[in-house]
Amino acid sequence: MLHYLQHIGKCVLLCLLLCPAVSHAQSFYFTGGFKDSTGTLIPFVNIKLRSNQLLYQAGSGGEFGISAFVSTDTATCYAEGFDTTQIVLMHGKYQQVVLRYNATMLQKAKLESRLSSLSMAPQQKQHVTEIATGNGESYNEIVPNHFTNTSAFPSVGFVPNNNHASYSNIRRFIAHSTQVPPNAVRIEELWNYFNLQLPQAQPGDSSMGMASALSVCPWNANHLLLMLNVVAPKIPVENLPPANMVFLIDNSGSMEENNRLPLLKNGFKKLVEHLRPQDRVAIVTYGGSPGIMLPPISGQYKDSIRAAIDALIAGGATAGSNGIQLAYELATTNALDSGVNKVILATDGDFNMGITEDEALERLIKAYRHTGVTLSCLGVGMGNYKDSKIEVLAKMGNGNFAYLDTEEEAQKVMVQELTENLYHVAADASIHVYFDSSVMQQYKLVGYDNRKQALANNTLLLNGANIGSGQTIVAMLEIVPKGNASIQTPLQGSWELQYKCLLRDSVQIAHNVPFTAVPMALPLADTAFKKATTLAWYGQLLRQATPQQPVSFTDVMTLAAQCFAAENKSDAGFLQLLQQTQQVYNPAPIQQRWRKKRKTK
Repeated sequence: MLHYLQHIGKCVLLCLLLCPAVSHAQSFYFTGGFKDSTGTLIPFVNIKLRSNQLLYQAGSGGEFGISAFVSTDTATCYAEGFDTTQIVLMHGKYQQVVLRYNATMLQKAKLESRLSSLSMAPQQKQHVTEIATGNGESYNEIVPNHFTNTSAFPSVGFVPNNNHASYSNIRRFIAHSTQVPPNAVRIEELWNYFNLQLPQAQPGDSSMGMASALSVCPWNANHLLLMLNVVAPKIPVENLPPANMVFLIDNSGSMEENNRLPLLKNGFKKLVEHLRPQDRVAIVTYGGSPGIMLPPISGQYKDSIRAAIDALIAGGATAGSNGIQLAYELATTNALDSGVNKVILATDGDFNMGITEDEALERLIKAYRHTGVTLSCLGVGMGNYKDSKIEVLAKMGNGNFAYLDTEEEAQKVMVQELTENLYHVAADASIHVYFDSSVMQQYKLVGYDNRKQALANNTLLLNGANIGSGQTIVAMLEIVPKGNASIQTPLQGSWELQYKCLLRDSVQIAHNVPFTAVPMALPLADTAFKKATTLAWYGQLLRQATPQQPVSFTDVMTLAAQCFAAENKSDAGFLQLLQQTQQVYNPAPIQQRWRKKRKTK
């Protein structure tokens, strides 16, 4: 009980510190600026004062001004790509601070992803913009990959995506007999939903399983498809470390509908059933203004946690950024040195109070990266659902992103997949593929469109992704053989997985696996390969279709029948989704439907 009261005291103090309404006489002022070793100004450096443990940030010009209650203070300063530095601040003295570059952090700050194979002008980037759908929803614009000449660029590198929000969001549109916005379709997230695994991709105790397969491409018989498969080892349940979690729940007025806050409440209560005494949970809400609904409490007090969740009601504006700050401060104040520290944000993404711009939200999340606390996001709702904003938050927070459209999906994400979403076995993971240009004319990465910024400079490094316990990663490349080579010519090359192994004290590992493969006919391919091909084909058709130019999914349905099993619940769900999609995009003529209806009578 004493321990619990101490936690309450900490949280009350934290609320007072973060509340802008509290004011005191302030007599002192710290000023200064940040530069690198070349004298270039460094914008948006994070500054944390020792006296009050509050977080401040320098402006776009690299300078800062901070009101204080003491004349002298110590500050910790950090920015991505630079060493963390401690400085002494004094009232009335301008402090010029020089930050040193850090090679390890600089690698992470370079690019979130890159495709070295795309021949673009130096420093020319493909910008991602927010696309509104007309019904209040928004999605990041997808910039599709194009075929690349292997002779000019014989290698390609990309960052794995471990989310699967796109699949359940697509299902939601189809269930409402509505065509899917093309920018809502992220093909790699369709693969992730089914946890596809080639038989030969068997992971070791602490290393990743890797396998590849090659077959003829069904949508272009003159092309090939190369599938790359990564399988992460699964941490035994008895070895799972304790978890320190903050449930950050949007209870603003827009969350009142049944497919929003009520759905989330049921999902979180299912998660609570699986908490252990060594786990710790707190609840922060931000309907109108942020507040601590439940101070950090042991997982053994399930009734108290469930009661706090049941007490949530919707109302007020959406002060999302303020809620994020409070949740992060609560998570870091109670962080576990040898455990998992995570904020789980559940929202429809409709921030309308505080920081609302995507770039400013990115900077807010980056300010907390050094703490080791990760941010995962659960999206809900329809009509004003902001997929673009939630995707950015999860990406910058090194966490997962899932969309909950049904009670069954909440059970899947928050219970069945809890281990892989919560516990990571690898960090900074990236994949690099090297081709033999003598038999290959061109190649194109299937999916992963929205996570790239392509540059001609192929020396750029990658800011890698985290991979969870037991997770699988799939990537596919569509390949054009050279004119003097047939599709039966063996394909040669290698691919490399780089990552930090969290099961071995963050040791940096690079597995390079050569491949020499003769393409097989698609009917002879492994089930996982055929499933991945079916999902890729389905996603590409969804992207291509327009109300003016409908497409047919008949060929995809034929292929799906060969590899998706009706007796498997997830497989059966996809087969049903395909039939519904065909009705939405290529409906039977009214007269034909009337005849079918009469026959059933």
